[in-house]
Amino acid sequence: MAIEANTLLIYKKCDTLQHLIVITKDESNIDNINIDAPLGLSDHATITFDFLYSFNEYETGKSKYKYSKCDFEKFSEDFSNFDWDSSFEDKDISEMWKIFSEKYKKCVETYVPKTNPKPGCQPKPLWLTFDCLSNIKRKQKAWSRYLATRRAVDFDFYKVARNRANENVRKAKKEYEKLVASKAKTEPKHFWTYVKSKVKSKSAVSNLMKPNGNLTTSDKEKATVLNDFFTSVFTAENPNNIPNIEERNFESSLDHFVINQDTVEKYLLLLNGSKSMGPDNIHPLIVKSMANTFSKPLTLIFQKSIDTGKIPKEWKDARVTPLFKNKGSKLDAGNYRPVSLTSIVCKTLEKVIRKEMIDHLITNNLLSDSQFGFRSGRSYQYTFLRLYVALVRPHVEYGNTIWYPHLKKDINAVEKVQMRATKLIPDIRHLSYEERLKVLKLPSLTHRRRRGDMIQAFKILKGRYIL
Repeated sequence: MAIEANTLLIYKKCDTLQHLIVITKDESNIDNINIDAPLGLSDHATITFDFLYSFNEYETGKSKYKYSKCDFEKFSEDFSNFDWDSSFEDKDISEMWKIFSEKYKKCVETYVPKTNPKPGCQPKPLWLTFDCLSNIKRKQKAWSRYLATRRAVDFDFYKVARNRANENVRKAKKEYEKLVASKAKTEPKHFWTYVKSKVKSKSAVSNLMKPNGNLTTSDKEKATVLNDFFTSVFTAENPNNIPNIEERNFESSLDHFVINQDTVEKYLLLLNGSKSMGPDNIHPLIVKSMANTFSKPLTLIFQKSIDTGKIPKEWKDARVTPLFKNKGSKLDAGNYRPVSLTSIVCKTLEKVIRKEMIDHLITNNLLSDSQFGFRSGRSYQYTFLRLYVALVRPHVEYGNTIWYPHLKKDINAVEKVQMRATKLIPDIRHLSYEERLKVLKLPSLTHRRRRGDMIQAFKILKGRYIL
C-alpha cells in the first residue's frame, strides 16, 4: 500500500507529494498512521504507524478422519445392533446423551479411516492428479540423470519430460477449476477450500486493545476481551416485561407432543453433509448417510428432552469464531462479529419443535394473514408481489383506458418502473427482465395495456358499452 503524505515542513516550498511505500499483503495490517515532528535538523516529518501481524506455526504429521471414506455399511450395522431401549431405560437426558456419544465415537474410531501424513510434509495441491504426479517424478529423475552424466542427450530427454509435466499440470489445474466452478452453487465448500489454498496471507485476530489501553499479549487475553464485548452487546430480555396478548379461542393446546421417528429421519436427511461439525464432533455427513440408523436413538433422546424440559450440557456449547468486519481498526473488539457452530443434533431438535409449533398455530388459526416471516409458501417474493401490485402498479397504469404512452422512449420509461422493481429481489437479480417476469408470473406493462385494449374492444363490439 502507499501512504500519501506531505513529509516536508510547512515553511519549506514543496510542489510534489512525497510517498512512503509500505509493502504488505494486506492493507488492514497498517493502522493508526500519524505524522509527527522531524528527527533532529531534518526538514522531513516523521511518519509512524502500527503494523498488525500474527503467525501460526505450521503443524504437520497430524492425522484427521476421512469421513467420506467411512465404511457406512458396517458402521450402520454396528449402530443398529446396539440395544438402545434397554441402555436408555431409567436414564436422564445427560446419561442418554453420554451413551449415544460414546457409541458414536467408538464407531468412528473403528470404521472411519484416518490420514497419515508424514512429518514435515505439506498437503498436496487439490488439483494434483496421479498422472501429474507421475510426470513430475519422471521430470525429476531425468534432471537427476542429467546432473550425473552432463550429456546432451540426457538434457534433451529432460526437456521432453519437463514440457510434458508442465502441460499436464496446466491441464489438471484447468480441469479442476472448471469442476469447482460448476459446483460452486451446489457445493460452495469446495470453492472456498480452493480459494483458501490459493491465498498466501491468512488474516487472524490481531492483538486487541484492552479497557486499560494496553494491547493483549496472548490468545487467552484476546478471547477474554472479545467475550466481554460480545456479552456487553447481547440483548437480555426481561421476563417480567412480557406484552399482554389478547385471548383467543382455539381447539387444542400444545402442552405436550410425541416425536415421530419418521419426522426425525426426514430432518436428518435434510442435513448438509459438507458443513462443519459442532463442539460435539458429530459429523453431519455420517448422520445424514445413516439417517435411518440414527433416527431411533435420537428420537428417544428428543422425547426425553421434551418430557423433562432439559437438554444435555454439551448442546449449550458452541465454537465461536470472531470475524473482522473489514472496517475500522483491528485493535478494536467492536469491529469483530461472532460466528458460532453448535451441535447439529440440537439444531435438528429445534426444527422438530418448530414444526410442531407452526402446525399448532396454523391449525388453530392463530397467525395473522399479514405474517410472512418463518412461514412456508410466504417468502419475500410473495410479499413483494402483494406490495407492488397493490401500491405501485396502479399508479403506473392510472388512466390507461383514456391514454397511455405510444412513443418508444415513453413506453420504455414506464416499463423501467417494473423492471427496476423486479431487480429488488436478490435471488433473481442476475436474470434478464423476461426471465424475472417468468419467475414472478408477472406480465409486462405493455402486455397489460394491449390486453386492456382488447377487452375494451370486445365489450364495445358486443354492446356492453353504450357510446
